[in-house]
Amino acid sequence: MMDLDVGICSEVEKKQKKKLLLDYLADNLKHHNWWAYRYFFCELLAFLNVVVSSRPPLMNIQYKWMKRTN
Repeated sequence: MMDLDVGICSEVEKKQKKKLLLDYLADNLKHHNWWAYRYFFCELLAFLNVVVSSRPPLMNIQYKWMKRTN
């Protein structure tokens, strides 16, 4: 990211790049909420998918119930 991981850059150049990156983050702090909401919504859907799929299948339960009555 902006070559901040390269050890060859001078300290002055690193400070300038860090300031530029921090200014961008500060200016756009509240502008990415829509993406964050969508991300957390997708995470919630994935969690619900895991919870629902870990339950026994509904068709299997109905079949066992029907089998007992016959």
